[in-house]
Amino acid sequence: MNLVKFAVVFFITSCLSLHSSLYAAQCSAVFPDGIATHGDTVSNSKITFGFDARLVNNPDTELSTQQVNANVNSTFASCTTRYCSAASVSAEAVSVNFRQGGGSVNFNPSSGQTTTFGTTSVNNYDQVSANTNATLNFSDNHDVYFFERLAVGPDSTLNFSAGKTYYIRNFSVNSRTRINVTGAGTAKVFIASAVNFTSPVLVNSNGVNQSGDASKLVMHVGGNVTFGNGSTFSGVLYTKDLSFISASYLFGLASGENVTLNTNSVLTYDSNAYNADFGEVCQPSIEVVQPIANFKFDETKYADIAGEIKDSIGTFHSRAKFSQPVEGKICRALDLSATGTGDYAIIDKNVLHGKKEFSVSLWEKTAKTGTQSFLSGAKTGGDNELIMWFTSDTRFTPYLRNRQNGTRTTSSIAGNTWRHLVWTHGDNKSCLFIDKVAQGCITQATSTLNIESLILGQEQDRVGGGFSSSQAFDGLLDELVIFDQVIGQQQIEQIYTYQNSGLGLNGEAVACPEIPPVEFATPIANFKFDEFEYADVAGEVIDSIGTYHSRAKLAQPVEGKVCRAIDLSTTGTRDYVVIDKDVLHLSLIHISEPTRPY
Repeated sequence: MNLVKFAVVFFITSCLSLHSSLYAAQCSAVFPDGIATHGDTVSNSKITFGFDARLVNNPDTELSTQQVNANVNSTFASCTTRYCSAASVSAEAVSVNFRQGGGSVNFNPSSGQTTTFGTTSVNNYDQVSANTNATLNFSDNHDVYFFERLAVGPDSTLNFSAGKTYYIRNFSVNSRTRINVTGAGTAKVFIASAVNFTSPVLVNSNGVNQSGDASKLVMHVGGNVTFGNGSTFSGVLYTKDLSFISASYLFGLASGENVTLNTNSVLTYDSNAYNADFGEVCQPSIEVVQPIANFKFDETKYADIAGEIKDSIGTFHSRAKFSQPVEGKICRALDLSATGTGDYAIIDKNVLHGKKEFSVSLWEKTAKTGTQSFLSGAKTGGDNELIMWFTSDTRFTPYLRNRQNGTRTTSSIAGNTWRHLVWTHGDNKSCLFIDKVAQGCITQATSTLNIESLILGQEQDRVGGGFSSSQAFDGLLDELVIFDQVIGQQQIEQIYTYQNSGLGLNGEAVACPEIPPVEFATPIANFKFDEFEYADVAGEVIDSIGTYHSRAKLAQPVEGKVCRAIDLSTTGTRDYVVIDKDVLHLSLIHISEPTRPY
């Protein structure tokens, strides 16, 4: 198994399996080989090769399974050039929502009859049983078809239409049945029961041991699948136990639990199968642009020091100004909620300086509905070199090279709830996405940015300053990620899904840094005023933790906040307390000690 595939499989197994309900697994992790297994132990995740059974054209000889059993007496090695081995890591398991149509229509096509389903408003069928030499077609009137039972007789032809989805609770075929996929696209077939493809059945294949277009069929079976002698399948198959009786064939990709290839059965890896429309079975791999900076704001405190805001993947460490990390969308966030111009962050300008294309992804939480700047880049003589600028909570007006070219009306970014914003720029257009939904684009020339100062949370009217409180962002910011390319809709959806579920940028589990306990200063004196009476006597007001006992002057203890309190309510200047001066004397001397000249 090559390193690329191992990275995908291990990542899915160690991190994503904990969160599989959040999103579909990557297809390359579900179907990493021509044949793989998806059980979780050796007892339900192994591949057994019989005599001269083999896997052909697989990218490597290490398979995604817990165990491989080989027949060492075979004429051919199980992976053609050598015997297949187990990676000891299974492929990703998936589950689908099998939809039930609940139809009541029964139909029994007679021998030699051609039947087209769905020519009327009906696409839900109960019991359908075709006799010998029948031909079954599907109308273009419906995108989805449902069968409680579909039985196809001997020598019959079943023509699935591509681009449609089929839910079949119980499916059976007889000898010499041919199953075709007609038209452009992929037929997605979901079968709840076990299936026995008796000898010989051709499924999306041109003949026995002849390949069809593997991208045209995706089949998910809830039970076990058996292929009889001479049966040939072309496409993508996901099932429980999978058995190939002697001299049966598959072209494409398959994944089962326990997989058995008996004598002379041959499985041929076909990468064209990855071009199929997998529907809800799995998610096709997407082109992922790697970020150049990722600011998580997960530090425990800031002290206005260069480099204190860490770039978790690079060296663009930055600086907080009069702002602190607080509880955020994921772990902690940057608190810029103070009204005014004092709180902001100085982001390393080089993260965007000299760039032409870029994408900015962040989470924000604000109640402000007025004008505000999320990110401002300035240069000498051009303080609007770059602004991620909203003139209201529903109006986006980006600036580049001191110019804006219109406003996009958007969904609201306010409401004091976490929202995900992505600004992409490239190919002479700026586009905005809110919570993964495209808000539209504005034509805007793409050229090299010249940034001398990059400020988060304020809008610059001169390099590094000239802020206005009316233009400041007021709220919380988290997970600021910057790319030097345009990221696409699929990657934006992936980032949103992962981060909205508390995961990292690539779906990894996140361990929030521990917040150190608050260090409380130890008091040097504690006057509780809980005495019963005072008599203007030295030491009568007791310091409960030390020796700074003091004296009450014409004042008495009365009922207080906690137990008793000292009563200084008399109008005038006679009631007061003489506190032992030494309780502050040394501290005052230390604080006010002048610097000695040298």
